[in-house]
Amino acid sequence: MSIKKFFSFFKFVCSAVIILLISQFINYSEAKAGNEYGIAGIVNKKPITIGDVDARVRIAFLASGSRPTEEAMKSLRPQALRMLMEEELQTQIAKQNNISADEGEVEDRIDAAARNLGISKGAFIKFLASNGISIESVRKQIRASVFWVNYIREKYERLIVVKKSDIDAFIRRSLEDNIGEQCQICEIVDYVDSKHTELQAMQNGKKIRAMLDNGASFHEMARQMSSAPSKESGGMLGWISVNRLDPSIRSAVKHMQPGEFCGPIRIPAEGVADRVVIFALVDRRVVKKEEFKIPSVEDAASVLKQEALARWSKREMIDSKKSAYYKELIK
Repeated sequence: MSIKKFFSFFKFVCSAVIILLISQFINYSEAKAGNEYGIAGIVNKKPITIGDVDARVRIAFLASGSRPTEEAMKSLRPQALRMLMEEELQTQIAKQNNISADEGEVEDRIDAAARNLGISKGAFIKFLASNGISIESVRKQIRASVFWVNYIREKYERLIVVKKSDIDAFIRRSLEDNIGEQCQICEIVDYVDSKHTELQAMQNGKKIRAMLDNGASFHEMARQMSSAPSKESGGMLGWISVNRLDPSIRSAVKHMQPGEFCGPIRIPAEGVADRVVIFALVDRRVVKKEEFKIPSVEDAASVLKQEALARWSKREMIDSKKSAYYKELIK
């Protein structure tokens, strides 16, 4: 080979190496920005990966009985990321305050999920793995819920004082509100706050609504995608007097049949974040005065305490987000 040809070949190799390095740098930059190998979000220096997000989306699809398409997976990533970031923040806060999670309770919930499918725990774990879902990702989700409930109870339960006047008012209100038409509804809630706009919440809600319209299970979508405490019961709120419903929901319920959905709609709230809600009408009934069972003092006190804890939970989450480094890298 002549000197001239050698240098020509050397320049070609160098150019190829440079192009390869540039290409690798571009790919690395894209990964950092949030492609399938990269970081989807950051919570106080703790990254949430695209793999984490996709695992959560697959859980939602699997639980709802739907088959995920690439388009559907992509559309649900922002909402799944939001849930994962909230759970990560909740876990961090709980651990900083030396709050622990009972691993026995975590495993009990996994056992219950297996029983709901009519299979053993071992078969359930294999079933998840065959769908690309690690049992540890399920444990992590359950653990975050247990962490947060324990943290809120530890911090606020002792501050809640249920007065006799509150109990009397609750019983009186129950009697007034629960005579007549009642409805049983389920909800999927996304809160609007300083770091999550109404536009984002409505967009996420529309994606979830499309899945529900295509046959996804409302209860399972609530468990995976709702931000409200009712997610623990699959979004179920139980029987509620129509008179106690938010006016926007009340007007919709009048024209709905059991099994139908409504939303997403925005519902203003006093003192806490506004909500974007999808709800389903499960059933309706009319209760006569002689049929209504007046709640006991103990039951009334328990309900009032749980309502107070739910309000503290919402406020704590909103305040925690404001003070945290909270960065979403996919939209």
